[in-house]
Amino acid sequence: MAEYIITIVATVLFLIVFTVYMTYYNNSGLKVVEDWAKKEGYKIINSELRWVKTGPFFWSWTSRHQRVFLVTLETDDGKHSKAWIRVAAIF
Repeated sequence: MAEYIITIVATVLFLIVFTVYMTYYNNSGLKVVEDWAKKEGYKIINSELRWVKTGPFFWSWTSRHQRVFLVTLETDDGKHSKAWIRVAAIF
């Protein structure tokens, strides 16, 4: 009985640690994109983290430590455009 409890506790702890890690890992890439947009004078309307459909960045060219975002931007004069952005995830 005790070994089942240990297995369940270990599994729950693993899932919690994994979820926290992936949330931080993915948000760190988004933070880089947000900082870039602010520095260049753009406003981010929408951003999508892309895992499979990575636009001009072929899957084989993107390492596991990089994230690809499809971002909709707005300029100061109100024009909208889309951009593919590949960033290295920060640990």
